[in-house]
Amino acid sequence: MKKIKGIIFDKDGTLLDFNKTWGSWIVEFLEEISKNYPKLDKNLLPEVAYLLGYDLEKKTFYSDSIVISDTPEAGISKIISILPNCNFSDLLILSNKVSENTKGFEVFALNDVLSKLIAMDISLAVATNDSEQAAVQHLNDCGVHSFFKLILGYNSGYGYKPNPGMCLAFCSKLKISSNQVLMVGDSVHDMEAGNSAGMITIGVLTGLADKDTLAPLADVILPDISFLPEWIAVNYP
Repeated sequence: MKKIKGIIFDKDGTLLDFNKTWGSWIVEFLEEISKNYPKLDKNLLPEVAYLLGYDLEKKTFYSDSIVISDTPEAGISKIISILPNCNFSDLLILSNKVSENTKGFEVFALNDVLSKLIAMDISLAVATNDSEQAAVQHLNDCGVHSFFKLILGYNSGYGYKPNPGMCLAFCSKLKISSNQVLMVGDSVHDMEAGNSAGMITIGVLTGLADKDTLAPLADVILPDISFLPEWIAVNYP
């Protein structure tokens, strides 16, 4: 039986608590829009939050929020039409700046489970539709940056999920066959990227997608990544 030699993790909703991390981001992003565009009608800001899939009253993201699985450019494209006199490029720079300055919050203490996987001689990576710079910062916030051989974002030069480019880049750089790699994530885009790359797909339920949403695309559903070491030991001894 083949061994598992690599694991690619999605970041938000898989390693990081999505609502805590990105709830902070969206509040700060709205404040920065207001500061940078003082003539903007402030009544438009709740609509911006809604278009990005965030409920300001309940302080939570909708399950179909564009922020969950798409790129920053896609988010700006969603809101630019209702923000008169706002420039796309400037808003994107502002979004990424706020993202890089937003603290990342772990779904739980990650050090233990990542240490176990490293001890199993498995190479780890992160593939996110966030920027590479923000991903590095968020993982540093959690003290787990050093566990990963690669941290790839939508702007790292390999495309973005659901395209398989980041997954295939990991295999190429580390010279690992894709069928010996797990793609672990909390969204449909994660599962689609892993499947397109020929990887084993593991859906986790720490994000906003439920089991019924992920199951048709995933080889396995686990509650969270803490179940990975035992699952690998049993299924790929």
